[in-house]
Amino acid sequence: MAASKSAVTDTPGLVAFLYRADWTQLSAAATFSARAEDPRLIRIPGEDSRPPASQAAEGDERDPKETWRLATEAPETPDVYEEEDEDEDEDYADDVPPHWRDSLSRVLIAPGERYRIEDARPGPDRGMVLVRDRESLWRAGPDEAVRVPESGLAVSLMDMLDPSWLISYFDLELAGAAEAAGRPAYRVAAAPRHVRASTSGDRYERFDRVDVLVDAELGILVRREAFSGGQPAEVTELRSLALDPPEASDPARFRPPPGLPRTDPFADADTLWGTSGPGWRVVKTGAKAATAALAFRVRHASRDQRAPASSSPPVPEPGSPPAAGAAAPVSDDLVNLLHRTGLPPQRFAAGMRKWSDSELMLRCGAAYRAAQPRGLAVVLGPEAVWDALAEAPQLTSFQTARLRVALPGRYRIDYLDGDWHSSVAACDGTRQWTVYPNRVVTEPAKPLSEDWADLVDPAWLLTSGWRLSEAGAQDVGGRRGWCIWADAADGDDRRDFRGARIFPRAAVVVDAELGIVLRLAFLVDDRPAVCFELHDVTVPPAGDVAGFRVEIPPGTRVVEASSVFDYLDIPRPVRAAWTAGQAGLAGASAVAGWLKRRS
Repeated sequence: MAASKSAVTDTPGLVAFLYRADWTQLSAAATFSARAEDPRLIRIPGEDSRPPASQAAEGDERDPKETWRLATEAPETPDVYEEEDEDEDEDYADDVPPHWRDSLSRVLIAPGERYRIEDARPGPDRGMVLVRDRESLWRAGPDEAVRVPESGLAVSLMDMLDPSWLISYFDLELAGAAEAAGRPAYRVAAAPRHVRASTSGDRYERFDRVDVLVDAELGILVRREAFSGGQPAEVTELRSLALDPPEASDPARFRPPPGLPRTDPFADADTLWGTSGPGWRVVKTGAKAATAALAFRVRHASRDQRAPASSSPPVPEPGSPPAAGAAAPVSDDLVNLLHRTGLPPQRFAAGMRKWSDSELMLRCGAAYRAAQPRGLAVVLGPEAVWDALAEAPQLTSFQTARLRVALPGRYRIDYLDGDWHSSVAACDGTRQWTVYPNRVVTEPAKPLSEDWADLVDPAWLLTSGWRLSEAGAQDVGGRRGWCIWADAADGDDRRDFRGARIFPRAAVVVDAELGIVLRLAFLVDDRPAVCFELHDVTVPPAGDVAGFRVEIPPGTRVVEASSVFDYLDIPRPVRAAWTAGQAGLAGASAVAGWLKRRS
């Protein structure tokens, strides 16, 4: 990794510095510690310690004096090399709350995304090592090495090595100099942008503040403390960091020991999912019911699709992507435009056009699903859904809408022409309303949904999931913008942000003044599979806040949202089938989100 050429003295310099940090070229050895709040068990003073009898596990021997509640939010998947610590680390305080989990690891990194991670906590050697040798990731124990699909690198460690999440989700303030792990560092305070609604992959939305120390030479993080609800939620740090250690040059350090038996449990779907017993039979039966209901909905929805009117404008041509090896890296100024460094909160109004090519979208999704290991392809939905999609008419749909934004918190979307299921979505910073022909769904205020947030805040392009290249100035709808080509980055440990693992390329035009996306096209075979375009962009007066509420006519049915079904208005029998089946569908949350975005 190249050293910093000059000291960072302001926020624009910091944003560019973090964007260009590249841990995949790093050769280093470190001791990494992590302490994170475990959402599975949260202590609630004064409440009964045991779960209801219907939920109590056989042999539950928890102390009746302890008070616990199961968290309602699904926990993050545990890191593959972290286990419950039975031996208290002498470096940690004795009064650590029991709902915290800790890890201490030795980490060795070599160029080419190779690494080795070993448990370094006090106590008997557990003999479990995680190694990656450019192509495969292995969890090696004393008796065998087990291949781990995709990345097994702990997200808490990845956050330290790849700081691109900071410039995508947070506004930054350079707070001075510091020292950590014996190295000079920059002290940075990060505040959430709160532009987009949380999704299953956006774990950073739960943080209301993050304090970090950035290595002044490498751009990686050497310490991070994240807060949720004003309380510490995660503390991670590199306790030591040595560059170019001799052991990093030994390829054997990043492979399982020679002669150790190797297994790949994800190569055979039966090995992964071949469980038995009455509980799993119930789950599988429910999953089949939900699958049938979902496939029925997709087939009938496809019959309602209408061909676009002949007056619909053609899909904008994205132009020619740069030739291999000829791409121009984005400048620091353009990086800061994408981050919206120094710009005020977004305030604008615009018309929006959207084109969707169902054939290209299906081709891309099917190719991505087919590339997954056999046992993991189910996370993208059951086979019946894909069969139903393949049978649907392949059309290029055209939709229009009107968007008005006054962040933080206020927005209004009027859905105009096209196959929209609702007519208005509005939020005044306190409440949100979604207007349907037969009801109004209301709920507490929340940020913009994903597609709209992509247009309002282009910082998602700065994550390591995309490689960016600059393509010069371009006008869209009478406004001057900068054209950027975004190619999905290679490498299992590159962040899977916003379509980077599904769409191979995107063509983007960013407004040179407002820092919003004027045109966004996700491409398949360099043809637009989905294209959004803003037009007639104006900037209303700062004090103009009217119109962000919805006046509900008397007699209108009003529904307080509690689940995705309130948006879909699905009959109760179908809700019951889905509820029974969701435990057996690995991709239930993804499919639910897919349905909601089309409601």
